[in-house]
Amino acid sequence: MINIQACEKFLKKILCLKDDFVLELDKKICCYFLALLRKFLKPREFQILDLHFGLTGKKVVLAFIAEALGISRERVRQIEESVIRKLGSPLRSRNQVFQMFLWHKTRLIREIRELQEENRALKTKLTLRLDIATPLTETRLSTRILNRLYSAGITTITDLIRKTEEELYQIKGVGKGILSDIKLFLEDNGLALRSK
Repeated sequence: MINIQACEKFLKKILCLKDDFVLELDKKICCYFLALLRKFLKPREFQILDLHFGLTGKKVVLAFIAEALGISRERVRQIEESVIRKLGSPLRSRNQVFQMFLWHKTRLIREIRELQEENRALKTKLTLRLDIATPLTETRLSTRILNRLYSAGITTITDLIRKTEEELYQIKGVGKGILSDIKLFLEDNGLALRSK
């Protein structure tokens, strides 16, 4: 039985990823990964990793592993660290198939990270609050709305938020559609029209 969460946690450790990073492994990838580990590592090394991380079963403490293998806990820890160091550096690995697996996985993770960073940057950009002294021409309001507002002498966001709904209705060409677009724009930027 393959423990997908344990495989994911182990891969994060090898690739030096944060715990909150999502790899989204499936059973097929985990089987492939474990087959590569078995092929690449010595049987005792694989057994230590398997037992300590619970890759194919329950997670076990170092003392139990040491007792089962007839070695000290410190030696178990040393073997585990050396294997993780060896696996974490694909350029020093002996097996090209394993190198390719780690290289592709690392590249995919880098691409996911870049997309997440772009997404975060975009969200930050969208949620930035506009300065109320900003001219309306620097906003994303449509030209139709800008023309109506300029005809009434409203040129900045400050001018706009000082108006009430009734005052905006009195502007020629401003109806429910334009008013709802203005209110939505102000809401997106944490602002609102003046109440009565």
